[in-house]
Amino acid sequence: MTDECSLCHKPLLAEEEPVTVGSGARLRILHPSCFDWLKAEKQRRATSVASDGPSTVTAGQASATGAAARATTLPPARRDGSVTAGASELETVVAASVRGTWCGKSAGGGYSENTFSNNPQFVLRLPQSNSVEPLPITLRLTQCGPVAASAPHAVGIQVCSRGGGWVSNVSQDDFLQISLTRATVASRSCSLPPQTYTLVPHTLKAGEEGSFKLEVLVSEHLAGDVCLEPWSSPLAAEFPHVVEVESGWFGSSAGGSINDLTCSRNPQWFVRVSEAAEGAAIAPVAVALELDQGSVPSAEVRLRHIGLHVLDLNGGRFNNSVLLKKDILGSSGDYARLRMVSWRGFLTPRSAAYTVLPSTFEPKDEAPFTLRFYSSAPIEVVAAPEYSGGQAEYGNCVKVTSAWEGITAGGCLNYETALNNPMFFVSSGSVTGYTLELTLRQLPGVLESESADAPLHHIGLSVGRSFEDIRRGQAIADSGSFVNAAAVSVSAVVPPGEGPVCVVVATFNPGEERAFELAVESDALLQVVPSVLECDASYTAVTSASAAWRADEGAAPGEGPISYFDNPQFALSLTEPATDVFICLAQRPAPGQHYLEQAIILADANGERLIHNGFACVADSGDYLPHREVTLAVKGLEPRATPFTIMPTNMTPGVATEFTLVVRSSAPVELVPLPLPSATEVRSKLISDLTAEEKQVAAMTSISTRVDVLDSVDDRVAQRAQFEQLGLTSTLERISSVFELDDEMKAMVEEYNDEMAADNNDVSAREHAKKLAELDPLWSVKLALPYLASEELASPREDGPEVGTPVATRNDDGTYTMTLDSRVPVWSLVAYVLDALPHPGGLTAASLSLFVPTPGQPGAELVCLNEHDTLSMYVEVYVAELTLTLGARMVPIELALGAGVSRTLELPADLTAASAIAAAASTFGFRAVEMGLLLVDAAEAEATADGAGASAPVSGAARRLAARRGRYTSFTATQTVSSSAAAAAAGGGSSGGGTGEAAETWLEPDALIGQACEAKASLMLARQPVSMHVAVHFFEIIDVRVEVSFAARVRELKSRVMAAPELANHIVPSLFRTHGLFVDGADGKPRALDSELTLSAAGLEPGDKLSLRLKTEGGDEESSGASSAASEDADEVAVWAEVGRSETNWREEVVDGELVLSAASLNQLVLKLTDLDGDLAFQETFLLTYESFTDASTVMDKLVERFRVPPQSSLPQYAALSEAMFENTVVIPIRHQVLSIVIGWAQYFSKYMAPEDKAQLETTAFAVDPKRSMTSFVVNCLGLHERDAQAEQAQAAADKVLLRVKVGAKSKVLSFDGGMLVGEGKALVARKFELPPEPGLEDYQFSSYKLGVLDESIYFRDVGLTNLEEVFFKEGALAVGELAIPPEEQILLRVTLESGSSKVIAFGRNVAVAEMISLILFKFGLEEPAEAYELFCDEYGVMDGEQTLLSYALKNKSVVQLRQAGSSSDGAKSSANSAAIISVVCDDKARRQFVFPASTTVSSALNHIGVSFGVLELDKYVLKCVAYGRLEGAETMGSYALPPRSEVYFTRRNLTDGTSETLNYTLIRPSVVPAPDKVPKPKVPKRAARNLTIWDIDESEAARQLTLMDHAAYALIEPIELLNQAWTKEKYAYRCANLLAFIHRFNRISSWVAQTILAETKVRKRAQVMKWHVKLCAELRKLNNFHAVMAVLGGLSNPAVSRLKWTKGRLGRGTNKSLESLESLMSMEMGYTAYRTALQNSERAVPYIGVFLGDLIFIEDGNPDLIDGLVHWSKFRMMRNAIAEIRSFQSKPYAFVPVEPLQRYLNRIPLVGEKELYATSLELEPRGADRSDIE
Repeated sequence: MTDECSLCHKPLLAEEEPVTVGSGARLRILHPSCFDWLKAEKQRRATSVASDGPSTVTAGQASATGAAARATTLPPARRDGSVTAGASELETVVAASVRGTWCGKSAGGGYSENTFSNNPQFVLRLPQSNSVEPLPITLRLTQCGPVAASAPHAVGIQVCSRGGGWVSNVSQDDFLQISLTRATVASRSCSLPPQTYTLVPHTLKAGEEGSFKLEVLVSEHLAGDVCLEPWSSPLAAEFPHVVEVESGWFGSSAGGSINDLTCSRNPQWFVRVSEAAEGAAIAPVAVALELDQGSVPSAEVRLRHIGLHVLDLNGGRFNNSVLLKKDILGSSGDYARLRMVSWRGFLTPRSAAYTVLPSTFEPKDEAPFTLRFYSSAPIEVVAAPEYSGGQAEYGNCVKVTSAWEGITAGGCLNYETALNNPMFFVSSGSVTGYTLELTLRQLPGVLESESADAPLHHIGLSVGRSFEDIRRGQAIADSGSFVNAAAVSVSAVVPPGEGPVCVVVATFNPGEERAFELAVESDALLQVVPSVLECDASYTAVTSASAAWRADEGAAPGEGPISYFDNPQFALSLTEPATDVFICLAQRPAPGQHYLEQAIILADANGERLIHNGFACVADSGDYLPHREVTLAVKGLEPRATPFTIMPTNMTPGVATEFTLVVRSSAPVELVPLPLPSATEVRSKLISDLTAEEKQVAAMTSISTRVDVLDSVDDRVAQRAQFEQLGLTSTLERISSVFELDDEMKAMVEEYNDEMAADNNDVSAREHAKKLAELDPLWSVKLALPYLASEELASPREDGPEVGTPVATRNDDGTYTMTLDSRVPVWSLVAYVLDALPHPGGLTAASLSLFVPTPGQPGAELVCLNEHDTLSMYVEVYVAELTLTLGARMVPIELALGAGVSRTLELPADLTAASAIAAAASTFGFRAVEMGLLLVDAAEAEATADGAGASAPVSGAARRLAARRGRYTSFTATQTVSSSAAAAAAGGGSSGGGTGEAAETWLEPDALIGQACEAKASLMLARQPVSMHVAVHFFEIIDVRVEVSFAARVRELKSRVMAAPELANHIVPSLFRTHGLFVDGADGKPRALDSELTLSAAGLEPGDKLSLRLKTEGGDEESSGASSAASEDADEVAVWAEVGRSETNWREEVVDGELVLSAASLNQLVLKLTDLDGDLAFQETFLLTYESFTDASTVMDKLVERFRVPPQSSLPQYAALSEAMFENTVVIPIRHQVLSIVIGWAQYFSKYMAPEDKAQLETTAFAVDPKRSMTSFVVNCLGLHERDAQAEQAQAAADKVLLRVKVGAKSKVLSFDGGMLVGEGKALVARKFELPPEPGLEDYQFSSYKLGVLDESIYFRDVGLTNLEEVFFKEGALAVGELAIPPEEQILLRVTLESGSSKVIAFGRNVAVAEMISLILFKFGLEEPAEAYELFCDEYGVMDGEQTLLSYALKNKSVVQLRQAGSSSDGAKSSANSAAIISVVCDDKARRQFVFPASTTVSSALNHIGVSFGVLELDKYVLKCVAYGRLEGAETMGSYALPPRSEVYFTRRNLTDGTSETLNYTLIRPSVVPAPDKVPKPKVPKRAARNLTIWDIDESEAARQLTLMDHAAYALIEPIELLNQAWTKEKYAYRCANLLAFIHRFNRISSWVAQTILAETKVRKRAQVMKWHVKLCAELRKLNNFHAVMAVLGGLSNPAVSRLKWTKGRLGRGTNKSLESLESLMSMEMGYTAYRTALQNSERAVPYIGVFLGDLIFIEDGNPDLIDGLVHWSKFRMMRNAIAEIRSFQSKPYAFVPVEPLQRYLNRIPLVGEKELYATSLELEPRGADRSDIE
């Protein structure tokens, strides 16, 4: 027998007699009191049932009146205070019931409907107890009313565990307790844990109306503790204070999310928490905000994504375009498609208000909403003023300082200039009205134009709805008469609903300048915005006009709807030239309205209204903005015969809004409104304009004929003058600017203009010749010599002149008079003048020229005469007394920028080189000390030779100019120039001739640039090499002198210093790793130079003292990148000095019951990396992620330190070991471990390292040879200098030259001793390549592309080859230095000329096309310049001159044609366009461009690219691109349709065959799991790939082929691609080509799904396609291809597809169920829990990569790289684990049979934009269309 009561569970007392009920298993023992209560309860229930009367229940129907009443008595309490029945046989009772209706919007329908959240909702609270066991309850939903009895709806109840919150949608975590049942009564029993639930009774479809009763039945002892009530916010019961406001996002106030620039336009509220009383403690106030977007208006509309943000803007409104993170106090989280979102937090009491910003995710998403503010203490909520678009001030007391100054000193309202006074617009969000207290105070002495004791002005202020109302005397309040006082005040009451009020402050008289302060106070929160009418003081005139945009109902009868051209328009007339105009458009919306998005248009429409688009826009204000004021400033407008047209416009037609147009200008203007024409007038004007234009265009077609028939030039000119009088030219200009003329009309207009210009020139030439004939050919002209000072006037040679010597007469004004022949060219006249007046600087005729004044423009800049012109061409100037100026001509100085781009500056020829360099350097932005002038030989020697018979060199352009002007001049050979001048000119011409290339010459600083250019063609501005002296601090100080340009980097200077002969006996690698460059600073201390900076950027000057010293001497060398703190700290402590672990360098944590590393210093990580235990997981993690906390250079240094094991005496932990034991158990194992790490690093983890770091690492790994001793490895490869090693051994190890030797098709890298003769190296080559004894080695030669045949009598160190450079070893008998192209490196091409002759010429494959052209011209004996020719071949069309033959996959004996440039035919162009031009990036970042015909297969292109990059193992390489992933070898390059110069990656293929490597890293070489033996038989489509449709494809076979291709692409993803979020950064795209290609596959599959659905025009067909894709998705799920499953679901959920409700309505129950199951599987709820579970249970799968990428981003962003200066190893271990999970499925391929036609079909899926898809969707099913409207 138990010792407690079975009902109340209290102990049974010994003094009372218990009552026994039941028997056997149903035996219960009760207290007597509990038994009495049980009896009374049963009797009460029996009485209640009898009073209700008997009820009958038939099938499908239940009585709503037969339920028992709610229990009113309670059983005895249990020990824990809860109530229990204690006995399972106790019957259930109706504990609670409510009634409700589905009516109108509240008939929301099932959870699949958009309106589901509209259904009535109720809160169910179950009794709380210490027990967590579920409580059995029964939910019963009864439909009421006559409709329910005859035709009940299918109804159900959703039971959701939301803590009592509103249910917007149903998720997997919700309790779906009652399914849909078409019966009057639907009920179900269930067990629920004791908590609060939200119940949603609903019908199946939206719009099914009716009433219902919802009941909750529980055990009778629980009935009193169950609560069921209509839903109310749980926050209302928690907080005692609540404020509710209603508003909405409408029009311009629908600004969108915080990511949009228009977010500031959203409605906002100010929340103020009252400050605590003085002396009271300040306690934060608990606040909760709830944003409710209300019911969904219709089934076609979904809930919007909404969000709520609380901002701290110091009491101001958010008015900027970007919201800063620091300004956000809290938010509701991500934007969610929920009816309600909320935020909870604490606000500190203060005077400044907080800002609340509710917003939707999408701009222009209009909807009403309710915003509720809950708080634990009273708060003040005020609506923020509407967005104003300006810089506003906020507060209850706002003080603004401004001034009456210049134009803004407009005076009182009696003056027209009153509009210029400063204005302020004051507004508040208060809806009850408010009172303003305004005070205007003068501030004398603030402006510079007045003193502090200046007398006061008469001032006043007025308040009104607008300036016009104030001017009309309708002000709200004013200060009365203007008073001479320091301050005036006024009080104004602003009525409720009023918009911003205008405050005008003024002095009594215009022009009275004074600074002032305006204080605005109110009990409401204010926004004060100054007017933008305060503009530049240069505007002195002002005019204005007021008007309004009319509403629809305001239109006059017959006017029709409002159009764009119905806006009010104004005519703007100007009075003075070059008038600056400032136009301001200020709108005045009606109370309660928002600001419209407005703009200003200024057009030229001949003073008429704009009635169509055929107007010329002069200027506009830019984008439409919802600002109160928008402005437009136009400079330099010229007056016209007809005024301009101004049109204020807005984006919202039909909204009646007043506005004011203010025009300020620098000169008086007139602004006149243009009347609105009637519809008849508009139609008539349109027809007349069109008719006039058509007539003018038609008249144009007959003009050419009418003009051409006239033979006389005068007649043609007269005929054209008649056409000009008809306005033909202005008409053509207007038509051309508005309409697009066809080709025939364009040609006609061009021909007309050309003929007119030619005839005008002929008339001018005739008049010119007539004037010239009237003059004597010998002119007496004045000469001015500006290069001579007045005291240095030249003395003419008048003492004993020789016969024929020119005579010059000096004038009083310092000029000279000479007689010149007007028929002689200018270049000859200059020489003639210099014979009489020599230049003091020694400049000759080649550097000087004659200048004339501009005709009709006195004082204008002089015009330089062309050297081939004659004075007779300037007869008009001579008639007006010609004065010639002899001055220096302009010399062009060119700066080459590379890629064929250059900039040119012209300077006078009499400047010195130093002055020219200073001017040019200033222009081009370089330092003058770095620059020099380089003299370049004449580039057109052949063109000069053609004119050898002439007295001066003549260019082709000059010859053409002389030929064109020759008919206007007449001079003979006898009157050209004297013989002495001709001899000088001839000598000058010959000096520029000659053959071959002359050496470059740098101009001396004091040389004149004109003199230098006489024998040279051009001057080049370049960085002149300078001598830098560097003191190298090694064992002794060694002075090294190197020639270097200031454009070189510090790293390059360092390399040149170390390669200097003075350091030949030292270990250069040691210098490179341990030494840095320093410069002596002004304080005498050395300053480190950044290796990546140029010498110019480093601030070096010629003559600076540089030194190369240890990095630790005098400061560290600056690193090239931003080193992390861990690297810097680790550099201070050596690796071996930190062997011991402590809390400062090693931290651990417990993970899954194991103690693992949490954080450590870099030294400790390196020690762990090289531990003898060989932790592969740790090694992988370190080598993958080290760039996040250090750099490759630092890691290499640390490995070097680790390799250099200190002496045993300095390692106490090894003191007990013998010397031999220490060597065998410590030194050798550690060094072998370091070597293993270096090899693994170079093989697997160095793909995307910096080029210099990768070269150092690869050289180190290459030199690792087991046959070599460890000491030689250290000295030779890692750059160490063992001070205790023998000097000879160190020198021999360091003096090595690594060369890549090619013998025939074989290639090997060989190491030659630097002290070995080149001839002695032959034996080494013969031994390594196992060459036959015949022929002998004396018949072989070394050669290279750069140096030709090598001299065998010099040492390898002196040859001049760099490490790993390629040399050829072959038979030959060529001279030293002669270039030899090996047969395997050359190509024979047949070159044909346009004349028909041809030759076979051998070219090297690395020769540029431009060099080929020069060689061909030489071979054929042609002397024309190479620029005049181009190469053409049938496969590629015109070949690019900048490309090499490596870019073109030409075969031997291919035919190329040399022809004149620009003669390409259409066929050639089409041929070139059909070629694929790609930019190939090799693994080592080397980049080259290649050109392939479209028909070239990928395998052929791969072979050609491999040969060009020197790769022999082509079977290990593939071509990849971002758009298509791996390019298949059997496909053609044209089939991929790559854009020109697309990046294609030439990279090693992944090893998936289990190939053993030195280190078997699990992430890099995962083991391959053999595929299962059972392979399903493929279902091959019957059609070819190009004709396939989805109806030809079986869903299961499509799933298998997609899975094959997806897994192949997935398996290519490498771990390095998953680091540093490279896939999100464009600059790192080259690092993750495989990953981007895999993501691109996802997008293409999704696009394909949407395209195939929208391709069908019939609803039935679309539904069938949609079903096909659902079946495909189900098949993909069976194969665990989650990547494609998500892609197909993405296509089905595309907005263009998801909106097709009529199509989705035909899917059927089975398809919908399958689709829901798949969507549930891939749902992102609870972090993709369902998907993760399915993936874990999959043996073989293609994962959805997006989940893994999100995990990696979360790990990277959520964890710091460093913790307390230690590397946060837990973060990088988590990253490695995440990558390992991704890689775990890559080695488990599928064993399906590939179906090539189907794969080609699926591989060629194009991407279509979302806009195009959505437009197609709207055409198929327009918005609001009925089923009858859809096909």
